[in-house]
Amino acid sequence: MTGHTGFRADTTTGGPRPRTGEQGQDLVEFALILPLLLLILLGIIEFGIAILHYNSVANVAREVARYGIVHPETDVLDDFIFTDDTQTQYTEDIGRWARGLITDTATLDVEYALNDPGTFLSTTVQVTVTYEHEFITGPVVAAVGGDGTVDLRAVSTMNTEIPIQD
Repeated sequence: MTGHTGFRADTTTGGPRPRTGEQGQDLVEFALILPLLLLILLGIIEFGIAILHYNSVANVAREVARYGIVHPETDVLDDFIFTDDTQTQYTEDIGRWARGLITDTATLDVEYALNDPGTFLSTTVQVTVTYEHEFITGPVVAAVGGDGTVDLRAVSTMNTEIPIQD
């Protein structure tokens, strides 16, 4: 009789073995776990980019504060940070230190404060830089009702080398 018996030949012993019905199980399990793996991978990438942008924000704050401790005058600091009197564009130095960031005044905000010894124990320059970081998945987060951005902020405070001049 040569009909179908429902058994396959066992490759190790040569005898028949029953069908288990698990031929597509691996594919189904992979399809179930793949979205979770991709979500974890995308989260790692998002976090890495956010850390890179925060490092750039901290670098801008530190460099402007370093310049401010040597030149603690508001006019000089304004000229160092902005290209014009309306404070709408940053200088090339700011763009160089803010690698990877969008350096327009809508997303990157550079502020400074010169504190005289009357309010602090020493004369200081405090620089605050804020950057509106937009996630890669921002549109997806916004579609479900969230905010696809986060503000990254770095503050650098340093003591001046010479007294503040008005």
